[in-house]
Amino acid sequence: MPSKIINLLFEEIFSEADLSLLDELICQAETELERKFSDKAYCQLVIYLATVLRRADQGIDSLDLHVDNMKKSIEFSTAQQIVERLEQELEVRIAPSETDHIMLYLLGAKVIKTDHSRLNWDKSHAHVRHDQLYLVAAAMTDEMEKLCGTEFGKEKRRIVEDLTTHLRSAVYRVKYRILQVNPVYVEVRNKYNEMFLRTKQVTGHLEKYIKEKVDVQEISYLTMHFVAGLERVKQITHDKTRIILVCGTGIGTASMLAHRLMNEFNVKIIDTVSCRGLGLVPKDKYDLIISTVDLPGYDQDYYLKVHPFLGEDDYKKLQQRLNLRFPSASKVELSLVNRLIGIVEKYAEINDRQQLQYEMMYEIKRHNERRMERRFEYMLNDLLTRETIRLNLSCANWKEAVAAGTALLEEKKWVSSGYKEAIINNFTEFGPYMVVAPGIVLAHARPERGVKKLAMSLITLQTPVNFGHELNDPVKLVVTLAAIDNETHLKALSQLMEVFMNQKDLDTIVNATNKDDVIEILKKHSK
Repeated sequence: MPSKIINLLFEEIFSEADLSLLDELICQAETELERKFSDKAYCQLVIYLATVLRRADQGIDSLDLHVDNMKKSIEFSTAQQIVERLEQELEVRIAPSETDHIMLYLLGAKVIKTDHSRLNWDKSHAHVRHDQLYLVAAAMTDEMEKLCGTEFGKEKRRIVEDLTTHLRSAVYRVKYRILQVNPVYVEVRNKYNEMFLRTKQVTGHLEKYIKEKVDVQEISYLTMHFVAGLERVKQITHDKTRIILVCGTGIGTASMLAHRLMNEFNVKIIDTVSCRGLGLVPKDKYDLIISTVDLPGYDQDYYLKVHPFLGEDDYKKLQQRLNLRFPSASKVELSLVNRLIGIVEKYAEINDRQQLQYEMMYEIKRHNERRMERRFEYMLNDLLTRETIRLNLSCANWKEAVAAGTALLEEKKWVSSGYKEAIINNFTEFGPYMVVAPGIVLAHARPERGVKKLAMSLITLQTPVNFGHELNDPVKLVVTLAAIDNETHLKALSQLMEVFMNQKDLDTIVNATNKDDVIEILKKHSK
C-alpha cells in the first residue's frame, strides 16, 4: 500500500543504483538460465539487486542461508557472475552470503517462458540434459498420459519443459514452506476437478524426489499446466487468428489463459512474451495482442486487455474480435445435447442447428460449474464478521500484533492459546514469509497446532510495526487464518487475495475508522 515511508524507502534504495547495469545483468541471467522472467519477477530482481548494493555500501551482511548443497546449480553460478560484475563495475565489496540470496531469487522467480531450443528429447528421455527435475516432470507427464488415456504427441516436449520450469521455483516454495496462493484455485477445482485429482496422483513423483508433501495450491498450478497441454493437443490449425499473448505474472497463468483462448476461440498462439519482450516481435507475425496488463502506446485495433481467467466482459470483447469455436465437451454431454435437439425437432423447426447445439452445451457447462461451486461453502464475509474485526489497535511490536489477531479467535474458543505460540514460532524459525504483500501479514499455523474451528480475524494497527521483511515492512494490516484442513477455507482465502489486489478497497480497509466500511468491502468480494 502506498505510504510516505515506502516512497522514501524506494527513493533511498534506488538513489545510487545503476538501473541500466541491473537490467543488463538480469537479461544476461535470462540468457544463461535459458528462460524469460515474468515482468513481476523482473521488477523484484531489480529491487533486490538494488537492495544488495545498498547493503554493500553500508557494510551490512545478509543472513547465512546454509545452502551449500545447492552451490553446484546453474542458478548459483549465474548469481556468482552477477555479484562479480557488480563488484567490478561499481567497485564495491558484496558479502559472500548475498550470492546465496540472489540464487534463491533466481530459483524462485516466475518465468513467462523457457528456451525450448536447447533441450534434446526422445521418448526414452535418454538424451535430456542431466536435470533431475526434468526427469521428474517427464515421469509425471508419462503417468498423466496413462491416466487420461491419450498421448500428448508433439506437445509432450513442451509440457515437460514448462512443467520443469515451474518445478524449479515450486520445489523451494515447498521446502521453505512459502505460502503461494493460486488466485484461481477455486475455478481450477470447479472446472477441472477430475484433472486436479489426476495431477494430485502424479505429483507423487515430485513428493518422492523432494521428500516433502505438496499442498493443494501448488497442485492446482501443476493442474493448469496439464490442462493447457491437453487442450493444445485438441486444437485444429486452419483459419486461426494469430495471437501474441502478453502476461505479467508467470508461465502458469500464461499457459492457462492460452488454453482458454484456444478452447473458446479459433486462434493460434504465436508466442507468449513479457511486456519487455513485446517490442522484439515483428508486427507481421501476429494479428492481435491479448494482454493481462496495460500496454500504453499500443493501437487499440491490435490490442485487447483481459483478466487472466476471462470474465464475462472479457468474453464479450473477445467475441467481437475473434471467431468462436465449439466449446470442449465430454461425450456424455454431447450425446445429451443431440438427444435434446432430436426432441425439439419433433415439435419445432430449427433454423440454426449448430448455434442451438452451442447454446445448449454452454448452458450445461454453466449448470455443472454452478453445481460444483456449491461444494465450497465458506465465503470471506462468513469468516470475517463484526466480532472478528478490530481497528487501529496499538501494538508495540510484531509479537503483540500476532497476539492481538489470535486473541479474537481465542475469545470465541475457536483456537487454543497454543495457536498464537505456533505462529510466533513459525516466524522465528522460517522468517517473515507470512508478510505476503507491502504492509500485510497473513498469520497462520498448521491445523493441529490448536485450531478447533475454521475462523479468521482482521486487525489494523494504529502505528505500523516491522516483522523483519526487507521489502514489505512496515505492517499495518494483520489477517489471522485458522484452517481446519487444506480445502474448506480456500474460497474465502481466494476472495481475500482479491481484496489485497484491489488497491482502492485495500486502502479503505487499512484507513477505516469504523467496521461498517470494512464489512461493506468484504461483502462486495464475497460473491
